[in-house]
Amino acid sequence: MNDPLRSHIATVRALPEASAALRNRLGQLPGVSTQGQVDQCEQAIDSAIDTIPAILEQMSAAGQQAGIGHLLAPILQQVTGYFLAGEDLIPDREGSLGLLDDAYLAHLYLQEINRAYRSSTGQFLLPFDCNGTIQVLRAVLGQEITAQLDQVVIQGVNQAIQQSQHEQLIQGNQTLSATDGPGAWGGSWEDEMSRVGAECGISINW
Repeated sequence: MNDPLRSHIATVRALPEASAALRNRLGQLPGVSTQGQVDQCEQAIDSAIDTIPAILEQMSAAGQQAGIGHLLAPILQQVTGYFLAGEDLIPDREGSLGLLDDAYLAHLYLQEINRAYRSSTGQFLLPFDCNGTIQVLRAVLGQEITAQLDQVVIQGVNQAIQQSQHEQLIQGNQTLSATDGPGAWGGSWEDEMSRVGAECGISINW
């Protein structure tokens, strides 16, 4: 699944002046004023981009092991499709800057899946803490772009939850109700994602 992602990252970075737009954006951030600070931020962002193929591979494997692989599959396909699309919120012809929205989407999905999974099971689906990376990417991308991607993530996870509920009902197992124990996704997903949605200004009606 992810060889095309690695190839795409290499292709984008091989573009002429691939880092110019990103470095220019970094130089405009508050608190980033020296060449060394720009270099440090660029290195951190490049690292966040490089980890995405491995993150998606590990999410897929962990989902299969946890019994929710079929629920995560549409999310992984969405992230991969967005990453490979040249013309998205920031076109990939912008070089490394054009990969930032892709990186934000992938890391935010992992964070929210981890958060909700932990609220149900007491443990993370994957032992990754994406919060620092997300905050850096959010600062560089700006509110307009991140708000759109926040909504995509909320809707994607919401659809997975609804599919899980549907399967539980078909099986005659009402474990996602407020009075029963957690099912595949856990009965507390609704409350958790409603809270996350409220933080992003999105109202979720279950």
